[in-house]
Amino acid sequence: MAGYKNANEYEDGGGYVLCQRSGYKVRRKDTVIESRTRLRVHKDWVDPEHPQDHIRAKRDKQTFRGRVPEPPDRFLDINQVKAEDF
Repeated sequence: MAGYKNANEYEDGGGYVLCQRSGYKVRRKDTVIESRTRLRVHKDWVDPEHPQDHIRAKRDKQTFRGRVPEPPDRFLDINQVKAEDF
């Protein structure tokens, strides 16, 4: 009998659920909830977090001495350029 160790003792967690990663029908006791994705998945399908997922990037100052400031944008008015100018 599914869910029972023997005829007199009920096995907790014996119900079936769908693994949200593989789609297989598995026992609830064989599943875990992933902390990152909050999916209920079978123990064999768990995607562990990589240690480098939580490393913060270091600030990189990318300016250099002698930098020339960017000139301001210059826009043309309507009909300021004619066909003869090309």
